[in-house]
This record gives sequence, C-alpha cells and structure tokens, in this order.
Amino acid sequence: MKKFFITIATSVLLFTLAACGGSNEAVIETGAGNVTKEELYEAMKSQYGDTTVQQLVEKKLLEKKYKVSDEEVAEELEKVKEPFESDEQFEMALAQSGFETEDQLKDEIRFNLLRQKAVTDGIEVTDEKLKEFYEENKDLFVEVEARHILVEDEDKAKEVIAKLDKGEKFEELVKEYSIDTASVPEGGSVGPVTPESQLVPEFIEATLKLKDGEVSKPVQSQHGYHIIKADKRTEKTLKDNRDDVENIYLEQNARPYEEVRNELLKDAKIKVKDKQFKELFEVEEPEDNPEEPAPEPEPEPEPELEDK
Repeated sequence: MKKFFITIATSVLLFTLAACGGSNEAVIETGAGNVTKEELYEAMKSQYGDTTVQQLVEKKLLEKKYKVSDEEVAEELEKVKEPFESDEQFEMALAQSGFETEDQLKDEIRFNLLRQKAVTDGIEVTDEKLKEFYEENKDLFVEVEARHILVEDEDKAKEVIAKLDKGEKFEELVKEYSIDTASVPEGGSVGPVTPESQLVPEFIEATLKLKDGEVSKPVQSQHGYHIIKADKRTEKTLKDNRDDVENIYLEQNARPYEEVRNELLKDAKIKVKDKQFKELFEVEEPEDNPEEPAPEPEPEPEPELEDK
C-alpha cells in the first residue's frame, strides 16, 4: 500500500478545555469525588500539551498567510482512500492511525497542505524549469508493475532462477517457493513500484531497472532474496504527467519547515500565559559568525642606503 496515515497525538477535548482552564465545574461526578474541568485540562495538558499547542499556534499562523480550499482537501482525501478496497478497510485504518473521525483526518490534511504551501512559497515554476528538471531526473518518473518470489537464502534463489531458465512459470514458482504470504495469492504481485514506494530500497532500485517481462537476478534485502519480474514498465512523460513532475520539483526545492516556522514565530506577536509552554515558541536565531578583520599589513622596511 502506497499511502499511509500520519498518526497524530492530539485531543479535540483538549482544544475545548483549553478555554476553560481554572474551572472547578465537574465534568464527571462520582461518590468518591468529582473530576473537574481543571483536573481534566491539567492531566491532558501534561500528556499531549506541547505537541497540541504547537500545532494549534502554527496552524493559526499558517492560515493567516496561506489559503487551502475545501476542494484541495477533498482531492488529497481521495488519494488517501484510493488504495483501500472498501469503506470498512479505510475506517479500520483510520481508527488504527489515531483518528476518531474522517473530519479529524481532513483537518490533518489541511494542516499538511498549509505547511506544503509555506515551504514552497516563492519557488518559480516555468515550463522551461520543469523540462530541464524532467530531463535530468527521468528515473523519478518510472513505474513498474512487478511481482516477486521471496526466499530465505541465496541457494534457494538460484534454484528458482534455474527453474525459470528451464521455462517453468513464474506464478507457479511463487506458490512453491515464496515466503511472502501476503503476495502469494496474487501471484507474487506487489503492484506498481515507483521511487516513492514504501518498499526496501534494494527492491525499488532493482525493479526500476527492469524492462517489460524481464526477471532480475537474486536481490538481497533485509527480508531475504527476491526474484523480481517486471510485468509492465511505464515511463511517464512530462506532457501527460505535468502535475506529478511539478509536485516532485517543488518537493525537491522546498525550504526546511523549521526555517519557515522560525520566520512565522518571529513575525507573530505571541504571548504565552501558561508557563509550561514558555519555551515552545522561542525563535532559534542563527549563529553570528562575523569575519575577523584582516590584520593590518606591516609597514615595509625602509631600504638601506649604501655609503658612497
């Protein structure tokens, strides 16, 4: 699966309670005593406070400077949902990733899009720049539909290669040899492989070099030895994939987010009233390295005059 959720350690309840700090109003009453809003706020602040407060402040600062439309969020949400075969699978992954509702995921998507706009702000994108980038990085725009046979050791891998050389079918050898139980029912298929796939790098590198129908030599990774077959190789053209090329171009030229964050904090008028969070919004100033002044040249000695 190419898409993964980003687990977030936030609490919607904390956001609500933040405005109620200091209240002794009970949120739960028991025969042994009440749980007040103040107690709940302090407990959740201790567990989630730093991360949550930082994200809240950064989001407000980003929203003031950049805009993300509902349409942009919806488009990204569809990309996240795409690999799942059913709504039930998606909802299960949603819960496992720490999101209680789809709206929470949409909030996280919006936050990520704001950060992307911030780190790519000011980058000039022209047809000429994209063409040059594409020509220099064609390997980034290759996709290979692949399947593999995974075995434990090199001897087994050579045994599989020998049988393939004799004409035995790849899919039959998958059933006989492969220890990747997840891909065996699919004939060893791992789906489309790209430079961004969530697979071990040795596998990606070897797969992207294969031509249509070609089978690799044994490829060693942390999982064992892979024999990889390329079902279909696609080289994306700039003409038909301009958006993909532009996204990768922006990603590779983006500024570090910490640098952007520091600029936002420096320009913002932040007053921290809870001492726990005092240090969270300190701006890291770049170290000054003033050049030492060049030493003044020593005066040249006066030439000695010869007696005549």
